[in-house]
Amino acid sequence: MRTRTNNFLQKNWVPRVCVATILAILAGHSAEAFASPGGGTAHVVRFDMPPIAYARNLQNPASITIENRHIAQGYIDLDNATEMLLSANVDGCLMSISLDSAWIARATLRIGGQEHSVNAGRGVLAFASQRASNSPVSIGYRLYLNNQARPGVYPWPLAFTVAPKLA
Repeated sequence: MRTRTNNFLQKNWVPRVCVATILAILAGHSAEAFASPGGGTAHVVRFDMPPIAYARNLQNPASITIENRHIAQGYIDLDNATEMLLSANVDGCLMSISLDSAWIARATLRIGGQEHSVNAGRGVLAFASQRASNSPVSIGYRLYLNNQARPGVYPWPLAFTVAPKLA
């Protein structure tokens, strides 16, 4: 009877390793799954999750209104103008920003209590992220106007992409 049990365990170690591997994948971390057929040497299966970071449900204003008071002070403050859901399995993310406007000289972004500056054109900034799925992120702005700014309604000038920050 004992021999039959050992043969059963030896024959079924592959499904046990597969189940352990699937559970480790679902946990979302680097993991090792161990199986020991018949009490012998342990077999080790190792895998690493690739770094992932992306934004969903990105909501920006459709347009921005410049008034005479904004031109007089030289900037426009926008609190929590952009909302997104961030999913990441890393502690840091990179945000590529395209600032496409003839009337903005530069921008300061406020993300999670930190300020990041971006010049006109394109920029990349690094920010801390949580290892989580669908974490809400709000971005506030101070958009610095240049001398060409005039009162009016303009299309939203910023576009984003998010990627994992690699060490």
